[in-house]
Amino acid sequence: MSIKSTRSQAGRIAQQQSFVHQKTWGNNEPIGGGFGVSGLSEAVVQRKRIESNPSAARSNTARTCGLTPPPSGPSSFLNASALCESVVMRLVAWNCGMALHRKIDALLSLNPDIAVVSECAEPERLRERIADHSVIDDFVWVGRNPNKGLAVLTFNGYSARVMAAHDPGLEYVVPVEIRGGVPFTLFGVWAQNLSGGNYRKDQPGPFRLALDRYHELLTAGPAVVAGDLNNNVIWDRPGWPINHADAVEILDKHGLASVYHSVTGEPQGRERTPTIYWRDRTKDGPTYHLDYIFVPTQWLDRINGFHVGSFEDWCGSGLSDHVPLVVDISP
Repeated sequence: MSIKSTRSQAGRIAQQQSFVHQKTWGNNEPIGGGFGVSGLSEAVVQRKRIESNPSAARSNTARTCGLTPPPSGPSSFLNASALCESVVMRLVAWNCGMALHRKIDALLSLNPDIAVVSECAEPERLRERIADHSVIDDFVWVGRNPNKGLAVLTFNGYSARVMAAHDPGLEYVVPVEIRGGVPFTLFGVWAQNLSGGNYRKDQPGPFRLALDRYHELLTAGPAVVAGDLNNNVIWDRPGWPINHADAVEILDKHGLASVYHSVTGEPQGRERTPTIYWRDRTKDGPTYHLDYIFVPTQWLDRINGFHVGSFEDWCGSGLSDHVPLVVDISP
């Protein structure tokens, strides 16, 4: 969907100059209050106590992690209970469908360490609307529309900083340095394949261009690509540079693999579990698999939990047309 602005030319220039926002929300800020949802604030506090009391924190997390059991069958995911045990680093990718301030408790119920959130408002908007934002350690945001951009949020002592190599011309693909228990380079993605100056499907699109632009970063050390890629091989056409299969091949050459496809064994384009319930937001309406997390192949045997959110919890409840992906990585 195209992002339109009604501001004056001067306003647009000023907005473009502040395309990248870096905001740190530390616990030293004297901000009180809760989220207005029973148990959530305590769940977050307990998650932060993992180092001092690991067994108690894991027990509380297992009780409040808010994940539904995975589907049964030959392609079932790892046991969802594993998501709540021996957590080292939990990464979440979710297109929240805007208005994150009304949905922050749902995101926090997943107990993320790092969250890549598409269609998220800029930090200043959330700061005004969230009662207690001290649980968010760092907040990286890129976008033009202050109500709808791409965010990387960190929790539990993890930090996030936009890397100097970031090219603002590649909108909604941002390289972020993550520091914490598991340091790596994170590429947050909200692929605008038919907007932001790219109006034809036979053009490469910003994500495909970013794979070329950030070639060195992708190979310099551990790298993760996560977010809403807005693409699937079912739409590939011969010779089109925007083809999803080409992006997957490039990532494979860089040593990155899709967590979903590695865990389930399902091939690209034949995913049994959608990540978007498009348009009607119903189970029997149009559904697609558009959201991905790619990790180094060396990390695949360190995955001790993976989950795709359920329709009932995330779409049927009215939160978004997308469901989150959640992956846990051990040391």
